[in-house]
Amino acid sequence: MFEQLLSELANRPVVQGITMIDVLDMPAPLDGVLRAMLREGALSLSRLAQKLALVEDQARTLGALLVEKGIVTAEQPAGGELVYRVRFIVARRRPLPAKLLDGIEDDFNG
Repeated sequence: MFEQLLSELANRPVVQGITMIDVLDMPAPLDGVLRAMLREGALSLSRLAQKLALVEDQARTLGALLVEKGIVTAEQPAGGELVYRVRFIVARRRPLPAKLLDGIEDDFNG
């Protein structure tokens, strides 16, 4: 499973963060691990290894690839264990299309 995850991630483009749709599009069991990161806020290296049934060195390699691909961030608090967090892409706010607004106004005025 480790080699398959590495291969699938290696073929993904580098991004500047992901969306929830991207999380759902990740290969199993990585999709579940990313959802766990969302619920818990972060996962330590040892928890990542545990959730993926990997040894710590494999989890570190996988984590480094996730960071390289822009999917997660990694930080190591002073004297603490390495932790990973999902890196969300900053959504650009766009104005609603005029056509949509016209339809809403017609409903209220009609």
